[in-house]
Amino acid sequence: MRHYYGYTPAGKLWWTFVHTGGFPAGCDLDDPNCTDPLVVHLLANYGVNQTHSETLQGIVKYDCPCDPEVGICDCPPTKRALTFSDADGVMVDKPVTEMVISGSVVATDATITKYPSQVFTIKLQEVTPDSMPDGATATVYSDEMLETGLGELTFTAGATNEVTLRAPAQGVTGNIFIDGLMIIPSRAFVKGYVTT
Repeated sequence: MRHYYGYTPAGKLWWTFVHTGGFPAGCDLDDPNCTDPLVVHLLANYGVNQTHSETLQGIVKYDCPCDPEVGICDCPPTKRALTFSDADGVMVDKPVTEMVISGSVVATDATITKYPSQVFTIKLQEVTPDSMPDGATATVYSDEMLETGLGELTFTAGATNEVTLRAPAQGVTGNIFIDGLMIIPSRAFVKGYVTT
């Protein structure tokens, strides 16, 4: 089943274009002569170089292994999270990274506990040596656990700098989310907890 992604000048896959059952044979999103109503609508409203919240630089296609008879499949958001587009409009797999909280690797979607208001650090590191280029960046988002604003991470020699956070109050669980152009989104939860 064929899907399309629109990408920004930086290569971020920003738009996902899907057609129930896949785009019709011989009537793809990159065909300006297609008369399929959805394709006509998408070409008219999301053409290359049109600006919405981001500028659409180009469109790249992805042939998903989903069965067209199923209708809607799960691969568009998954593929979008795991890849980016290079300057030639080719989808490239993002390097695998892992989240490190106060020196310990934490699995994605894990919940850890910290003393209420305890200060801790977070960073990313690559799993495969030399897979992440120096200068690649990511942003740490959290619900008020960051000491100051958004946390910016930059890779150097396989790991990023550390950002300081503060654990939430007793019994409260905070959310940490990390994302970037070359970063597979990752998330963890921190619960403020101490036994009395």
